[in-house]
Amino acid sequence: MSDGTGKIGIEKPLETALDRMITLCFREFDFGKWMIWGFSAFVMLLGDGGMGGFNFNIPSGGGGSSGPTSPGGTTTPSPGFGSIWPQIQGFMNSQTFWIMLGVGAVLLGLFVALWVLFIWLQSRFEFIFLDNILQNHTKITEPWDTFSVEGQTLFKWRIIFITGYMLVLLMEFALLATVVFAMCMDSIKSGVLSSTGMAGIVIGVALLLILILPTMVLCSLVVFVIKHFIIPLMYDKAIGVGQAWRIVKPVLLGHRMDFFIYLLVRIAIAMGAGFITIMVFYGTCMLCCTSCIPFLGAYVLAVIMLPVHVFSRIMAVEFTRQFEPVGALPPEQGKKPAAIPEYDPKKL
Repeated sequence: MSDGTGKIGIEKPLETALDRMITLCFREFDFGKWMIWGFSAFVMLLGDGGMGGFNFNIPSGGGGSSGPTSPGGTTTPSPGFGSIWPQIQGFMNSQTFWIMLGVGAVLLGLFVALWVLFIWLQSRFEFIFLDNILQNHTKITEPWDTFSVEGQTLFKWRIIFITGYMLVLLMEFALLATVVFAMCMDSIKSGVLSSTGMAGIVIGVALLLILILPTMVLCSLVVFVIKHFIIPLMYDKAIGVGQAWRIVKPVLLGHRMDFFIYLLVRIAIAMGAGFITIMVFYGTCMLCCTSCIPFLGAYVLAVIMLPVHVFSRIMAVEFTRQFEPVGALPPEQGKKPAAIPEYDPKKL
């Protein structure tokens, strides 16, 4: 272990993770183990993916033509946004709009409830999957009970963090929309882009680059640290998220370049895994499975990609064990830490 000042390398974790993955998944191939570990990986990945985006399509108002020609030979201006804006206002005042708004609110509530359920299951199965591959067994109920406190703690932290992140992002987008629409409203109504409207677009792009984009990058980095360093520490020492952060923070600040290299390697691995996933997805019946039975297709894909998930988690554990200070924080009273086993190829 490192005390925060020693060398942290990427070579040993890569080598160990690759060798152990090959042993667990191929040298000791067990179809039943693949199915159970694949299920754990499938649940662990629930809720992962992009945050979604906004797609604001502006009507073209006639496909770019200048409008019909009058009998006198003069050209009638294209209606543009000037004639569309009253129609939008009329629709917003209609009964259909409020019915659609109510249905949307119900669907949003169901989506949020399902999302919370996914985050809860994901947080619990993070430790189940980790326990399975580190202890080389196929138990579900035992690690579910053993790591219930850690799973619940991780779940609560994720809900608070993601909710806060979404609120901040929503306020930033609201600020961007307010500024842009306030400056572009006259252009929208008239259908002619004025200098004020152009300035509003420029300011909107600037806000996107200097405010919203950094927020999203910062959130991604926090999620990355949680996934790769905090969860292994919680598993090993039976501690909470806050205590694990207090271990990681000084080491992270003292080894910025080592962490940057690790991040680059993980990005490269993720790109390779993504390419393989696309090939598997479109090269098999996965497209049909996912379209007809989405969860079944995702589970089958998790089973097929199991070596990637095993390699990823073991690599994170092996990298983390280099900088965890021994005895930095005691385990919770009355609870024995899980104690991540040292890797010995001869024992597998």
